Amino acid sequence: EAEYVRTVEATVVRPNQALRLRARRDCIDANGVQRRTGEEWQLRSEGAYLPSVHEVVVDVVSAYVLTEKTALHLRATRNFDDALGVSRRAGEEWLVTLADADQYIPDVYEAVVGQIEITTLTNRQYCVVVDPVDAKTGRQRFGHREVRIGERSFFLNPGERLESGIEDVYVLGEDEALKPI
Repeated sequence: EAEYVRTVEATVVRPNQALRLRARRDCIDANGVQRRTGEEWQLRSEGAYLPSVHEVVVDVVSAYVLTEKTALHLRATRNFDDALGVSRRAGEEWLVTLADADQYIPDVYEAVVGQIEITTLTNRQYCVVVDPVDAKTGRQRFGHREVRIGERSFFLNPGERLESGIEDVYVLGEDEALKPI
């Protein structure tokens, strides 16, 4: 004897999309991976996908397109290895730029904080970055300030901020001087 519960339709995963799934109970997914009740994961293969009895389609996630002028600010919601192969710890924040990928689909354990616009300085501008991130170690130096002089473009890393925004340099002639206040 059988009872009709509901009709389940296939979900189509298009290019640059992923399907976010959740296990209703312990099961083995379509890729043969053991899943626990409540666990979420993504299926990134294109085409129609018919979830099993123990799977629920949570969402269809679209990729963020990254350009030379935009980056994606992400935060880890728990410890995991991201799509770029980097180990992330819960609460850690980072940027994904065009140098990393031209489009990016956030993983199940990544929260999108926002999209960041590039900061561009001309040859007659400068800025002071408060709490800069050390380029060699990747660690933030709290309490430090760093002067960045144009001509250059850069993304402010998570935790960095501009002290007074972008400022113009003073160009003095031979007969001019600045008087301190």
